[in-house]
Amino acid sequence: FLSHNYFTGVIPHEFGMLSTLTQLDLDDNRLTGKIPLQLANLTNLKVFDAHFNNLTGDTDFDSAFCYPKKEIDLISVDCSQVTCSCCGRCNNRCSRSRNKSQNNSIA
Repeated sequence: FLSHNYFTGVIPHEFGMLSTLTQLDLDDNRLTGKIPLQLANLTNLKVFDAHFNNLTGDTDFDSAFCYPKKEIDLISVDCSQVTCSCCGRCNNRCSRSRNKSQNNSIA
């Protein structure tokens, strides 16, 4: 389980090589830095939850994760620090949700 563990540092870009990963739940840690764009290469990823961290992302994140080419069912990030148009609205937490997938997850 990767959420709620007080992990520090950056999200390893090597996570982008976990090709069968469908869920990545990193919420409520102390992660910093930019969200690695390599995660957008995970074609099976359906859930990406990284809220309650100190992560950043810019228009590169937005175009990698939020445009129609990426079929993620849930994206949850802190929109005060991450440019995200997925959900159409941002408060302290931004999420776009369709259907949640539970298989092959790191949570």
